[in-house]
Amino acid sequence: MKSLRYKTSKEKSNIEKINSYTNKVDLIKNSNELLGIEGSVSKIYFETYFKNLNFKGRKPRCKTDIFNLLLDIGYYYLFNFIDANLELYGFDNFYGFYHKLFFQRKSLVCDIIEPFRGIIDRRIRKSYNLKQIDNNNFYLKNGQYYIKQKYNKKYSNIFLKEILLYKEQIFIYIQKYYRSFMKNKKINNYPNFYLEEIK
Repeated sequence: MKSLRYKTSKEKSNIEKINSYTNKVDLIKNSNELLGIEGSVSKIYFETYFKNLNFKGRKPRCKTDIFNLLLDIGYYYLFNFIDANLELYGFDNFYGFYHKLFFQRKSLVCDIIEPFRGIIDRRIRKSYNLKQIDNNNFYLKNGQYYIKQKYNKKYSNIFLKEILLYKEQIFIYIQKYYRSFMKNKKINNYPNFYLEEIK
């Protein structure tokens, strides 16, 4: 959000709101409180970061608009890439730490994907700005949007090329995450990922 150019006073205020929520994270007492903060921050983030994309709210897996469809597709590719990297280190991907054990859900992947979602978010925003996303490539059926079959490769390439730009950073992050478990009974320093543009 800080990378946005020509921020309005409302957008600057939204950034401050998110900073204030972030400062509360260390004070929370349970996962339900954290879930509440996550929901509040997510709403502000999507509204601000995607301000020029006719954003109507994040609705996972509902495909109610092209924007949400593309986010679902991008996150799906990212999810599977992270899943494969975790498998390299022998993690049981069904056991998470924030996302609880749930029937057939790879909860650990749901946890680890979070710092990397910005890779997809920025690619979608950039693709819209570069006019790479054409509304005519999509169709509406039973209230849900889909990509026309002949354009599947186009959008797969957009997301996969972007993810592969960060393959080394993702691998190193998961490697550090693994090593922190192997070296410490109590983990004090989890790895960090900072989204920087790679060309």
